[in-house]
Amino acid sequence: MKIGKPIQIASLTSIPWKNGGGITRNLAIEPEGADFDNFLWRLSFAEINEAGSFSTFPGVDRSILVWKGNGLLLHSNGGGVFVLTSDTEPHSFRGEDEIEATLIDGPTIDFNLMVRRGCCTAAVNRYRSEIVIACGARQAFFLCAAGSFRLHFLFDQEFHLRSGESLPVSYLREGVKISPDATDALMIVALIDWPEPAAATND
Repeated sequence: MKIGKPIQIASLTSIPWKNGGGITRNLAIEPEGADFDNFLWRLSFAEINEAGSFSTFPGVDRSILVWKGNGLLLHSNGGGVFVLTSDTEPHSFRGEDEIEATLIDGPTIDFNLMVRRGCCTAAVNRYRSEIVIACGARQAFFLCAAGSFRLHFLFDQEFHLRSGESLPVSYLREGVKISPDATDALMIVALIDWPEPAAATND
C-alpha cells in the first residue's frame, strides 16, 4: 500500500470540457498526461453554470454525483430523466449516451468517475457515518466533501482529511475505517481496479 499526499481540490487546474461547453478540473488520470480520447480512467470535477449537453465518451462507463450545489436534471436521449442532488446515489451511464443537463437551482459542480469499458472496474460511494471499507483496489481516492474524517489504515496509520481535500492510496488491499468528526461530514470514496501488466518472460 502506498499513501500519497493530500490534494487540495481547489488548487486543481481548470481545462475546457471535451465539447467546450464548460470547464473541468482533473483530480487524476491514468496514464498521466492522457487526453480525452485515450485515458484508462479519469476523475474530475465539472462546473455547470447553465443548461447544456454533456460531452460524449464512446467506450467509457461514467458515474457522477453532486459535489457542490443543488443538483441537476439529466435528460437522456431515450427520454428518461434522472434527478441528481447531494442526497441521491451516484448516477451511472454510458459515455456514448447523449445527456442534456438543466440546473435545479443555481450552479452545480459534479464529481465524475470515468473508466474505459472492459479494461477496468470502478465504484464510487458517499459516506456520512463511520464504516469499515473492506474491499480493496489498485487505486483509491478518499474525498472529503464536508466536515472532516479520520482514516485508519492497517498498522495503525491514521490520516485526518478535511473538507476540500482528497487522499490518493495505491494498492489498497487491507481496507480502511473512516470516522467522521461531525454529523454533517461527508466522504466520497472512489475505488478503481485494472489488471497489472503481464510480466516479461525469457525463453
